[in-house]
Amino acid sequence: MELGLANKTALVTGGSKGIGLETARALAREGVKVLICARRESALADAARDIMQTTQAKIETHPLDVTKVEQIETISRVIKDKLGHIDILINNAGTGTYKPFLEVTDEELVDGMAINFFAQFRICQRIVPMMIAQGGGRIVNVSGQTGIMTLSLLLHGTGEIGRDPVLQGTRQRACATQHPRQLRDTGLHQYAGALCQMGTRTCQAPAQSRGRCAREIALVEQSGHA
Repeated sequence: MELGLANKTALVTGGSKGIGLETARALAREGVKVLICARRESALADAARDIMQTTQAKIETHPLDVTKVEQIETISRVIKDKLGHIDILINNAGTGTYKPFLEVTDEELVDGMAINFFAQFRICQRIVPMMIAQGGGRIVNVSGQTGIMTLSLLLHGTGEIGRDPVLQGTRQRACATQHPRQLRDTGLHQYAGALCQMGTRTCQAPAQSRGRCAREIALVEQSGHA
């Protein structure tokens, strides 16, 4: 399909498997210059090879632990070196603690927030100024359906608790504090739950779901929203 994304650039965190890998593949297929990040270099190399085999597109890779502030600090330079600029940020790296609520340890809670909230917040803080300086960009914060569950979640497990509500609040506050032509809310985050139905614990997303993230970005591009 032709989504009008050719020659755009994109960074996908957690891009070596699952939703991140399939999003990177869909974007690469559309002619986007893609940079994927994940912790393990071997997994990044496998993902790049996989995408090359299926799309004939060469993507960029960079090892990144999104829980390490010192590594996040380098992301602007990495983007400039490997992409030149950034049009699209897919904050996909995330985790979940799938166990009864009362059994979740403090360490698990802190680790979950480090990946699901603080990492996305910090990465956005480094990349939004780049987008403002160049006149615009698109950010997609991917979260799971467990992030908006209430009673059943509290009774049976934590999942990604805190991720979706906190990210929505962060998005709204960021948009409210910036000039409306610099940073606006497109509502694209509403598709995050549907994207996560692919299943983050599998390396292969259902065929009917692949590319949805790229299609939604294209719709926003066509609508003229920044």
